[in-house]
Amino acid sequence: MNTIVNEQGIILFEIFPNPSTGQFSIRSNEVLQNAMVQLMDLTGKVIYNRALTDHKQTISIDAGYLPHGMYIIRLQTDKKMQTGKVIIRH
Repeated sequence: MNTIVNEQGIILFEIFPNPSTGQFSIRSNEVLQNAMVQLMDLTGKVIYNRALTDHKQTISIDAGYLPHGMYIIRLQTDKKMQTGKVIIRH
């Protein structure tokens, strides 16, 4: 599990399981509405892009088609942008 916290130690979001086989979940501390999640390789190339409009706190992502390695997750709402990392191992 990768837990992203702010300066006050409040959990912003979690990525689990991490490392992953490519199927993982992102759980936010708030309902995700009008948000965007992106998965990028380490060069910054966006390889997965999804608009979140279903008002959930947890979303599932299937990225099992990607080669093993480390990827950056960007979670952006109309208020803020947060980033985390996920490791994919097959």
